Amino acid sequence: MAKPVKILLITLSLILLVSVSFGSGILISQRITAAHPYLSTPRDVPKSMEAAWEVWTLLTTEYVEKQNLDTKKIQQGAIKGMMDALKDPYSSYLDAENNRLETSNLHGSFEGIGAQVGMKENQLIVIAPIPDTPAEKAGIRPGDALLEIEGQSTAGLSLAEAVIKIRGPKGTPITLLVRHEGKTTSDSITIVRAEIKVKSVRWQPRGDVAHIQIFQFSGDTGRELNQALDEINRQGSKQIVLDLRSNPGGLLTEVVAVASQFLKEGQTVLYTVNNQGERREMKASAGGKAQERPIVILVDSHSASGSEVLSGALQDHKRALVMGTKTFGKGSVNMLFPLRDGSGLYLTTGRWLTPNGRPIEGKGLDPDVEAVTKPEDRASGKDPALDQALEYLKGLKTAMIPSIR
Repeated sequence: MAKPVKILLITLSLILLVSVSFGSGILISQRITAAHPYLSTPRDVPKSMEAAWEVWTLLTTEYVEKQNLDTKKIQQGAIKGMMDALKDPYSSYLDAENNRLETSNLHGSFEGIGAQVGMKENQLIVIAPIPDTPAEKAGIRPGDALLEIEGQSTAGLSLAEAVIKIRGPKGTPITLLVRHEGKTTSDSITIVRAEIKVKSVRWQPRGDVAHIQIFQFSGDTGRELNQALDEINRQGSKQIVLDLRSNPGGLLTEVVAVASQFLKEGQTVLYTVNNQGERREMKASAGGKAQERPIVILVDSHSASGSEVLSGALQDHKRALVMGTKTFGKGSVNMLFPLRDGSGLYLTTGRWLTPNGRPIEGKGLDPDVEAVTKPEDRASGKDPALDQALEYLKGLKTAMIPSIR
């Protein structure tokens, strides 16, 4: 055999030997894995999750630098991966500290900039700055798109993740890249965080009309409205403008408590529908203090979730004229589940429907009468939508009010 041919055959043999060696290694690994003593999964682990359980088992038993494994980080990464796979901006995992921060604003105060934010068409937007907070004073407006937080793009962030990044200790600055609604350019705005004390209800008399603003549905909203109605009754206002513009929602129990002030006992406030298609009816309780007064509800495109529940309930029962623009369209039911280590899972668990069975998710509510107050109106101290509501209730210039659909 010629020398070059021998060399070629030897080379091919070596290549084949190496290939077989690597192949044998894979086959040996597969045999070991199949017979691994730790890979029996508990009976309650569903088949669809067996591979995840096996990976966890192999990491904690076989990884070469087992002493360096941070099992807490691995667990959090796995949970975050599951939540990301949902592609639901309203569902997310919160570690213990962020879980505490997320729940704090439902109890009257928190530290941050004072802006209510939401998701619309996968874009993080400002629903409304809370009055007299750093966000409002810095020029944050309803409808602002938040493009970056401290130089990091908001694309791909869940709502809870974005809120957590914006929150922070009072006295610390944060820089946001913002595009105001209707603009094509963006502005960089630096805001110094503060302690935000949230009062969810505010009212003032306007002749015979009580103008009630509800900024969100926190743990104290039902009590605050009850006190406001006592004052309104003493003052003698005959009619109500219930202003829910830029109200992002909040606690459903408080929404029902508020609705109960205007509806009769036993009337449906909403239905919730779970993942089995089962409906649960939530009804108004007794003792409402404003069941007979004429009401106009003001809404806008930033009225979301709980404010849509309340508007839809009073609209379906013909207890109020809804005036403004189409609402936000957040018809999901979300629950914050506490986990054993202090962390939490914020999860979409259902959808809600109005008493007449109307779905809101992605659709919003249509007003009975259109009324608009533009940002430039507010900047000049004007509020045409509120003026229109007051005129309707007072019976003035009714010819200028479009007929109710």
